[in-house]
Amino acid sequence: MSLTDDPEAEQLIQKMVDPTRGWVRTFTDEKQMIRFLGGPPVISPLGLVVKTKTNLQGAETTKKRIILDAKRSRANECAMAPWRILLPRPFHAVDDALKLMRSARSANMRRHSDMERIRVEHLVADYEDAFWAIPLFPTERRFQVCKWGDTWIVLLRTGQGTKTGGLTWGLISATAGRFGQSLFQAWEVLVQIYTDDPLSAVAGTDEERDLRMATIMVLWSALGLGVAFHKASRGFDTVWIGARFRLFADKVIVSINPELLRDLLALITKLLSKPIASIKLVRRMAGQANHIAGLVFAWRPFISDLWGALKKATHSPSRIDAHIYTRQIKSCLTWLECFLTHRCGTLERHYSLQHHFNEGEPRLIAFDASLWGFGAILMESGRVAKYIYDAWGKADERKFGHKIGCPKGQQTWESLGMLVAMRAWKDEWATARTCLTLQGDSMTALYMAGSTHSKSEGDVHLARELSMLLG
Repeated sequence: MSLTDDPEAEQLIQKMVDPTRGWVRTFTDEKQMIRFLGGPPVISPLGLVVKTKTNLQGAETTKKRIILDAKRSRANECAMAPWRILLPRPFHAVDDALKLMRSARSANMRRHSDMERIRVEHLVADYEDAFWAIPLFPTERRFQVCKWGDTWIVLLRTGQGTKTGGLTWGLISATAGRFGQSLFQAWEVLVQIYTDDPLSAVAGTDEERDLRMATIMVLWSALGLGVAFHKASRGFDTVWIGARFRLFADKVIVSINPELLRDLLALITKLLSKPIASIKLVRRMAGQANHIAGLVFAWRPFISDLWGALKKATHSPSRIDAHIYTRQIKSCLTWLECFLTHRCGTLERHYSLQHHFNEGEPRLIAFDASLWGFGAILMESGRVAKYIYDAWGKADERKFGHKIGCPKGQQTWESLGMLVAMRAWKDEWATARTCLTLQGDSMTALYMAGSTHSKSEGDVHLARELSMLLG
């Protein structure tokens, strides 16, 4: 939204131009500003990003952030973004916590019974005014200029909304994360940083955790990044990048932040109520669904239609410019609506030490398929425990569109054989603590098992069935 539409716009501007902060330099004379810049400026309008968050206690907080709309001024066309920043997903935080729990378990076994136990705790302490911490190179300043009333505002720090602002901050943030990690051993602290939201998994006794968390926050402050103490939290039940993490002695329970689920459900309901959908809204909804799919892997094959429809609309615009027909993505929207209303599937995951580090009893499913049928065996402790085989029928031909005996259907039959075997023996691997290995000679089927995704339109139904099976 435009900054001029917000009733608190003047207070936000006054905070930005406060001379004690050193973020900007203001001018009332245009010629004086041009002399300072060394050339004519590119004026960008100001925008406002408003975010409302709900904490675990149900209290809502609203955050307003001024951005430089460099896209409308076309200043972004003068910039290049030669690389991308890889950001962590919720699973990376789970992996860190479980690694520390495994180390803590070993250490606790060696400690005397009357000694304090080592536990793992999370620290969530965001950087304060992160982007304003990065100075802007003098020759870049004329591309980051805005005007408010009769005042010209020249940014002295990297402005949000510019094409490379995120990359600049990403490099600084990654460097700060490496500094923080270098202060501790790998069994003491593990750090993940999502843009300006650091998450630290800290192990130790109560006193050791206090000292290590204090060290981390002192480091952020010493580097000039600052800590948003009013938002910082620590404990065994925290929220980070839209996911809720609950830490126990031997497992981590992760669930999606209810606020994100409510927003996504409202957006899906809105899209289903209209015959056409805005590309902007669909892209926003796809991003939210993809974020959840990073934790709930079963969602992955159900959101592929969204990206396909967006790609088609972007490269081949139709007569309804900037919109797509809802019927193109109706199946995907309906599935996601079912997931969100708890009619099918769950949005909570349990990660235990035994499962995560393959400490369960090993089981192996070996499968193979031909153009006429398939076979599979289940092995336990190196011995064949069960076997299954069958021939393809007319119903399979109609379902997948391949004639029995036709080489074009080989990869589909391989994937179907794997799915049938896993479903037939689900009670053997899904209800007990096991380490399951799949063995086959089809890369298509094995890729599908590892990613619950298929690059073939014909096999997307198999990928969805597999994701539902894996839960």
